[in-house]
Amino acid sequence: MREPTARARLFGSRLLLRQAVAAAACVDPAGVVLGRGARGRPGVREPAGFDGGISHTAGLLVVGVAGRFRIGVDVEAQDRLLLTPGLPEKVCHPSELAALRLLPYAERNRMLVRLWTLKEAYAKALGLGLELDFSRVCFQPRRVGRDATLWRCRTAPDWHFQSGVVAQHFVVACAVGPASGP
Repeated sequence: MREPTARARLFGSRLLLRQAVAAAACVDPAGVVLGRGARGRPGVREPAGFDGGISHTAGLLVVGVAGRFRIGVDVEAQDRLLLTPGLPEKVCHPSELAALRLLPYAERNRMLVRLWTLKEAYAKALGLGLELDFSRVCFQPRRVGRDATLWRCRTAPDWHFQSGVVAQHFVVACAVGPASGP
């Protein structure tokens, strides 16, 4: 990475992940060893049994840590324009598209950002990134709260998903599933 801002974000995200893992595992941060999987997915090598995820966008850096489970996180600006010609059809399951069309136009982009971050978090946890066909993954709200929503995914029934708005501007999503993958 040649661009200084990108290098700083990468360094900051790895430093924050190391600190978060150390706190969760009750170990010294010097004992936390981070690495990358075959497809470049960041992960925790030491201490054993922990997993971590990283996401950042302009203005916010998010890390997630889980013991005995896989974890993926994603963050996007709530007002990021995703409602562009062809994109919803490319990333949404047919039932998600039907639900989007029922929303008032002004709310569609916000819901699309929520769905996008959930799918990104899941894809990151699996180590697939954008190789995952988002249109085959279907999310439905399970329980809606004031600050966060729990979601269910028909294609990943043993996974847990949550999304919410942070700092009144960012959508953060988290996917937590079995340590062995999908």
